[in-house]
Amino acid sequence: WDQAGLVSPSEDLVDTSISVAEEEFVQLTSLFSYGKIGRGRVVTRLFTDGIVAVDYEVTLSPDLPTLPRVGLQVKIPVEFNQVELMGMGPHENYVDRLEASSMGLWKSTVDDRYVPYIFPSENGGAEQVRYLALRNKDGTGFLVTPSRNEKDFHASVSRYSPGEVAGAMHQEDVVSGDPSQIYLHLDHKHMGVGGENSWVPHVPDQYLVKPDRFRFGFVFSSLKRGQKTVEIAAATCSIASKI
Repeated sequence: WDQAGLVSPSEDLVDTSISVAEEEFVQLTSLFSYGKIGRGRVVTRLFTDGIVAVDYEVTLSPDLPTLPRVGLQVKIPVEFNQVELMGMGPHENYVDRLEASSMGLWKSTVDDRYVPYIFPSENGGAEQVRYLALRNKDGTGFLVTPSRNEKDFHASVSRYSPGEVAGAMHQEDVVSGDPSQIYLHLDHKHMGVGGENSWVPHVPDQYLVKPDRFRFGFVFSSLKRGQKTVEIAAATCSIASKI
């Protein structure tokens, strides 16, 4: 992945435009080039009630290897460490690790979702997430739901970046480069983790993510203290279906 340029891809803004849709939202459309990796189109809609909907269209080169994930990484302040999600749980799960998980409403902290494997590796993911909420100790925060009529996504939150985990040989080597931040991953696609046996790190073909054209999106909305997450999620899903 590093040799293919996927670890630190270049991102060049090619074009951008702004429009207003019937005084309901402002739309920002941006076109990006990712060099030899591919190209992307990002449409951001800023609604008058504060809701932000972001839609992505990413076209990747067929010459790329299979992909670890397709989505976005967001850095947020560490104070938003209270996690609530509607999805598969309660423990970590991936597309090829679902048999021991069940659909439900799960609450935890960011630190609780971290799995300290002897050899540090990908961990803490959740599949089939209908919504994800992050709040601070006062109960305020934000909510993420899928857009473009999609029903779910893969998500993970961690104090550590993928690079900080991948670069460590032991748990004591996993150190956050910025303790004031949390890494939030929202993925349209995430490959399986493999490891059905202990001697071949093989991921079956049906759990791989191959380069293609991907369309996906997310809706972000604020959460006030005392607001019921499920009610706000239902309202934002209704808005997303009309975009």
